[in-house]
Amino acid sequence: MMSANSPPRLLAVDLDGTLLSPDNRIGAEDAAALRRAADSGTQLLIATGRGHHSVMRLRGVLEELAVPAYLALHNGALVLDPSGAELWRSTLNRDAVAAVVPRVRAAGLHPMLYVGVEGGGGAEVRLVLEKAAHRSRCAQFYLRTKTGILELAADVAAAAHRGVLGMVSFGTRAEVVSGAAALAHLDGRIASWWAPFPSADALEAVAPAGTKGHAVRRLSERLGLAPCDVLAIGDNANDLDMLRYAGTAVAMANATPEVRAAADFVTASNTEAGVAAALKRIAAAGPSG
Repeated sequence: MMSANSPPRLLAVDLDGTLLSPDNRIGAEDAAALRRAADSGTQLLIATGRGHHSVMRLRGVLEELAVPAYLALHNGALVLDPSGAELWRSTLNRDAVAAVVPRVRAAGLHPMLYVGVEGGGGAEVRLVLEKAAHRSRCAQFYLRTKTGILELAADVAAAAHRGVLGMVSFGTRAEVVSGAAALAHLDGRIASWWAPFPSADALEAVAPAGTKGHAVRRLSERLGLAPCDVLAIGDNANDLDMLRYAGTAVAMANATPEVRAAADFVTASNTEAGVAAALKRIAAAGPSG
């Protein structure tokens, strides 16, 4: 853990289930705590599974925070600086996509790919899916907020040349666990995990360097920081590798058991200003030793 009474030099914080309340707001206590941390010299990295389109829908919420923040989007595959300029992206290569897609289908799931805009640059993306995925009851809750970026394709793998930031699929627990087991055989070629969601479970895959942990590590190195300078806070499977990298790892009270086990301590939930409580606990810690 970082030195007692020493504010983190980099705070990597997840959005959903962590900084955001269930109604997609940042609570006043959390916002005030982040502003105090920024005033003390802490750099903020918001590390989220949300993509560029989804985070832009939260632009007003983030602007209200009034703290300059780096953004690690698509689970860390796309990283932007506080001005919104792209720092780097990590994409699945065509061979990896060709290996992932049939394995996901074999588990009874429908793979959907986040890819770059055809013929364009910048951080905008499209979500490429097949008709079967569009009709999937498990995916409907997710797709309803993505109508502006959806593209139907006969075969999603054909979009691999546009740079795949990530694959996502939704299904029953049995289907998702089966898909995760199949993707585990591609370890080293991809990073993958499954996570519970309110309406269905999700299976995700990114490039090996496209995770939150890699984003935190690379940004830390860019800023001249060591792991002991980093505080990470999260609640779900896609937060695990950034928690394991950080000198101090904090799990939300609403985190999964695996995330709680990986943390140095557990703070309050995202409905109880857990981020503010974690920062307060660190600031109030007595001298170590």
